[in-house]
Amino acid sequence: SRHFTDALLRRPPDPSRAGQAWRIAAFNAGAVAVVTGMLVDFWPVVLAGGVVVGVVALAHAVTLTRQLRSALPSRFGDTVRYYVAAAALLAVGAGLGVTMANPTLPGALHERLIVAHAAMNVFGFVGLSVLGTLVTLWPTMLRTRMADGVEVAARRGLPALVGGLGVAASGAVAGSPAVTAAGTLAYLAGAGYVLWPHLDEVRRKRPGTFATLSVFAGVVWLLGSLGFAVVAFATAPTWPAVLDRA
Repeated sequence: SRHFTDALLRRPPDPSRAGQAWRIAAFNAGAVAVVTGMLVDFWPVVLAGGVVVGVVALAHAVTLTRQLRSALPSRFGDTVRYYVAAAALLAVGAGLGVTMANPTLPGALHERLIVAHAAMNVFGFVGLSVLGTLVTLWPTMLRTRMADGVEVAARRGLPALVGGLGVAASGAVAGSPAVTAAGTLAYLAGAGYVLWPHLDEVRRKRPGTFATLSVFAGVVWLLGSLGFAVVAFATAPTWPAVLDRA
């Protein structure tokens, strides 16, 4: 996302990438600490690793925000906001994951946090990064002109995506299948809204290479899985049933 931010904002890359290298190193060290702490069943190590991951993610979000504010107006500046939101949600997901791993959690809170943690990391960090990148990458891969309305859809769709994730995660923490389903539906609607203008690009230049077909299939799987999740969560009688369907 840093690479794409530099390109979209037409900023020259930093002559020294030492800062980025240190962040990536710290991020991986934190991830290894989390996995190690889980394997040896020692929560303080999980906590320390999760804090490192969260801090690095927030630092990345701050860096991108500063770049966005200091850059000249750019047609695709809104795409950078997807990366900022993704990094911020990763920090939230890391916090939920660390909390989820605490063996002293009361009642069924651990099971509730599983879905909230997955939503923030998979659909927040990964999902928003992918959806934001496709704004410019998809027509580039197809080697066709960008469809009208893509930038507007991306700008308007981001609040729905983030809001849907917030509702879904809140419903999960509260143990409410209905609220979780509603948040998932909002995220699905936001994703569909952002992706809809790209259909014009597909009609003009159909995917035919391994790379373009892979991306197209990935989008289909994303929307299909979200649709399944909405129905599965909305019809689940209990929270354990939600977790099983997830």
